[in-house]
Amino acid sequence: MSNPSLKFLASSPSFTYLATVSASTKKPPASEDGQRGGVGNGLSGLKCLPLQGVQPEVAMMYAAAMGMVFWTAVQGSPDIEAGDVLVVGDKEYPIRSAEKVFSGDDGEYSLVSLFVEEIKTPL
Repeated sequence: MSNPSLKFLASSPSFTYLATVSASTKKPPASEDGQRGGVGNGLSGLKCLPLQGVQPEVAMMYAAAMGMVFWTAVQGSPDIEAGDVLVVGDKEYPIRSAEKVFSGDDGEYSLVSLFVEEIKTPL
């Protein structure tokens, strides 16, 4: 069940004006013989909300490492899933969770809610 606030956002005409960030994704290639290769081609030309930091309690649910967790929403219903990588500018963010959100009763998806992680490299 989707968050009611996300349903409102998905059905709001304002979302188009708020989605000011250009992004793309990279998809992991299919694994062969138990080996997984590097990240491959994905989607381009996506529009999303600016990345927003999340509460520490929420971050602990999604962080695989000691990284920062951010939330964003991508316009439309692109094929994005956990395990993909969101690319914004020159930064790459592994996607920890992806949920498609319906805008209403028409059965159409209007946005994809994402939790992504910024991996910190040790100094």
